[in-house]
Amino acid sequence: MKRNLYELAHSRAGDKGNTLIVSIIPYQEQDYEMLCEKVTVDAVKEHLQGIVAGEISS
Repeated sequence: MKRNLYELAHSRAGDKGNTLIVSIIPYQEQDYEMLCEKVTVDAVKEHLQGIVAGEISS
């Protein structure tokens, strides 16, 4: 079953110059491991391709 991230977690973003930090905070503790498996650096790179020109890392 496909779900939107906002249904499972709260997110926060902050930036300093040309650096952006994104935090994903699950609403339910039991969703933490699944989010770690699904919200990977590669998944974020794919989602943000064409938007982010720099490196994406964890």
